[in-house]
Amino acid sequence: MLIAHFPHLLHPPPAAEEYFTREVLDESDGLEELGGVQWRLLLCLLAAWVIVCLCLIRGIKSSGKVVYFTATFPYVILVILFFRAVTLPGWSAFSFSFDLPRD
Repeated sequence: MLIAHFPHLLHPPPAAEEYFTREVLDESDGLEELGGVQWRLLLCLLAAWVIVCLCLIRGIKSSGKVVYFTATFPYVILVILFFRAVTLPGWSAFSFSFDLPRD
């Protein structure tokens, strides 16, 4: 009877999901409890809009440079993450697991 009232005790959420919902988003328990302003998220949003506005103010001359950066930066990060993953222990076992057929 007690478990029927608390189903989250039987199947707790994964740690990453709990961290994201409680620490990053700071979600409230419902609509009746709104919560406060998330200052970190607000500052990130403000910084993104300032960058967009600066790009628009500078005009079309600087937009080419912005496009070069935004087009190549994700690939640079992916290459860095790939080489970081290759240097971790157990990489060979993980990479070969995709090659083997599953029964």
